[in-house]
Amino acid sequence: IKMLLVPLVIGTGLTFLGIAGAPRLVLVLQMAMPPAFGTTLLAEAFNLDRELAVTAIGIGCVSLLFTIPLWMRLFNF
Repeated sequence: IKMLLVPLVIGTGLTFLGIAGAPRLVLVLQMAMPPAFGTTLLAEAFNLDRELAVTAIGIGCVSLLFTIPLWMRLFNF
């Protein structure tokens, strides 16, 4: 959701607000970043599922290779 739906909604909303070009692309790319490594620190500090946190980070980093080119192609006009 974070790496697919959020950037799409933000990018579309910025387009309707009249923001285009580099500022829109920067905001979309920031929204498309994978979960931070701080997630594992929070999982460890609050005794949550550490394996799930590490898995989410791994999946996020791998999917970044596919989603960043998608967002650059969609919102770089």
